[in-house]
Amino acid sequence: MTVASRQVAARAREHPGVAAGIEFVYGFDLPGFDVGLAPIQVPGELRQFLEIVGSGDARPLRAVLEIGTARGGTLFLLAAVAADDAIVISIDLPQGRFGGGYAPRRARIYRCFARPGQTVRLFRLDSHDPGTRERVVEALHGRELDLLLVDGDHTRDGLLADLRMYSGMVAAGGYVGLHDIVPGAPEHVGGVPAVWEELRALPGCVEIVENPAQGGYGIGLIRKATPAGTPLTVPPSA
Repeated sequence: MTVASRQVAARAREHPGVAAGIEFVYGFDLPGFDVGLAPIQVPGELRQFLEIVGSGDARPLRAVLEIGTARGGTLFLLAAVAADDAIVISIDLPQGRFGGGYAPRRARIYRCFARPGQTVRLFRLDSHDPGTRERVVEALHGRELDLLLVDGDHTRDGLLADLRMYSGMVAAGGYVGLHDIVPGAPEHVGGVPAVWEELRALPGCVEIVENPAQGGYGIGLIRKATPAGTPLTVPPSA
């Protein structure tokens, strides 16, 4: 195990709360090593998101799927707020357009995000490939998702494909989250803000935005009312 992996594993075992976990991932670095974990998110928005999905009012997070992992900091925090027996799954496309594609050597660090009793599964694959979906289903071992965080392909068609393929795995009362709902540079937010405008009228929506003029970021959160097997109703592709 590398120095970075040991440090990350030790911090994960401490089961930090939201505030301490955020401080850790934004501050973690080892001089001379490409192991920074800082999420590409607004810290205040990320904190509010984690407090909602990890609260006592939410379903215990026993099954979590993140699409788009990049530096890994958000994945660490999802594991930190998840249940002690949680399955935490990441899908990340190598050389993805919107910040994806972590180096294979970082996988050993990401696996150390799991506390004893938890499982972290990493799929460096295309989320739109039906074979990837099959691997996620197998990894869940019959569990329904309690949280789906979509932060991968930001094109309209790509985002809608992820929602159609994976939101049906989310249980009633679970959450579906979208990152980059605030309008900004197209190369950063793609079609996410436009899709969110069409989804935000759904029941159970929460909009987490620190500054509407910040030019990107922002998290849209939908508490799913329909049971697993029923994907979110989303607009057709253009």
